[in-house]
Formats: sequence, structure tokens, C-alpha cells
Amino acid sequence: EAALDWLLAVVAEGDRRSAVVAISELGAYRNNARVRKRLGAVLTERGDPYLTARFGQAFPASQPGA
Repeated sequence: EAALDWLLAVVAEGDRRSAVVAISELGAYRNNARVRKRLGAVLTERGDPYLTARFGQAFPASQPGA
């Protein structure tokens, strides 16, 4: 939980490059609704379209074969 909080803080407050890396790392949890929701809220608050696009890549709306 502490690691998740730290990565979300990097996305919320870090420089763009660090935020992109954190989003990519969090992508391993793309099927975890709680992580998706928390990261989405952080990105909405930050309001950076570039980072929001990276979120869309790491957390696709639908999974192939679903």
C-alpha cells in the first residue's frame, strides 16, 4: 500500500518524466479497479493531457478478448 501511495504521489507531484514511469509501472495493475480509479482521480486533479494519454495506453478501456 505504501508503494502504491508513493507512485501515486509521483504521478500527482513529480516531473512529467517521472510521472510517465510511475504510470507505466502501475500498468501492471491495469485489471485492479481500485488502482485504476485512484490513478484516474490523480490524473484528473493534475490535468495534464499528456499524462492522461499515457494512462490510456497503460490502462486500456477494454482488454483484447474480453
